[in-house]
Amino acid sequence: MRGVRWLVVLLVLWGPCVGERAQAETLVADLSSELVAITSNFTGTELILFGALERDPLEVLGAIARPGQQGATGRQERGDVVVVVRGPIEDVAVRRKGRIGLLWLNRDKLSFSNVPSFYFMATTRPLEQIAPQSLVQRQQLGMHNLDFEAGADTLFSPETVTLFREALVRNKENAGLYQENIGGVRFSGNTLFRTTLPIPANVPVGNYNAEVYLIRNGFIVSAQSWPFFVAKTGLERWLYRIAHGYPLLYGVGATVLALMAGGAASLVLRRRI
Repeated sequence: MRGVRWLVVLLVLWGPCVGERAQAETLVADLSSELVAITSNFTGTELILFGALERDPLEVLGAIARPGQQGATGRQERGDVVVVVRGPIEDVAVRRKGRIGLLWLNRDKLSFSNVPSFYFMATTRPLEQIAPQSLVQRQQLGMHNLDFEAGADTLFSPETVTLFREALVRNKENAGLYQENIGGVRFSGNTLFRTTLPIPANVPVGNYNAEVYLIRNGFIVSAQSWPFFVAKTGLERWLYRIAHGYPLLYGVGATVLALMAGGAASLVLRRRI
């Protein structure tokens, strides 16, 4: 009995000290697959991102020793999870139509660099309830907080650049390449979580990066990131490599095949007539 008393006394004294450790949880997550293979019948797919929060054993002991302080803990102690997936970086030109005489033609153009070709974000709650705007902008959380670089020689005003940037995001969103799923990260209990990453049929090939953030009280307390790949396989991969590595050869070959197909069709029709 004396040993049990000393254990209880140590836990009670230890509890406040453990509480000052800022509840250092470790974020552990993974993807269901690290390769998305694009074949001739590829119509899109989904990846499952799952993970868990590993609490420090010292915190667990401290929580046991401080049962009266556990009341309104729930989400505040656990924090919120934000998942971000970014595709290969590319340069994008945005054009704006204008009336020239009786016609509507592309009149203005603005190029942006460092544009993710694909962007997806899923959260447990709306961003404004999770983190301050300074953190959201610094980490570029959300498609409307992405920091595209406009051409240094642009003559447009900052307001016009903002309009072009919003148009770029809107076009990507309409194409299904920019997506957000607020509330898409769901917890099972207090530690396990998961979300679904939709991969559309028109997804660009290349290297992707998945990032997971654990945010508590407006601060990132843990984070993890890892790459995965979207690649063509089989005949599609061979044609893709030829088209991008040897564009002249690919163009000549495609033209020759088209002429041969046209000639064969012409012979078949003549014989039938």
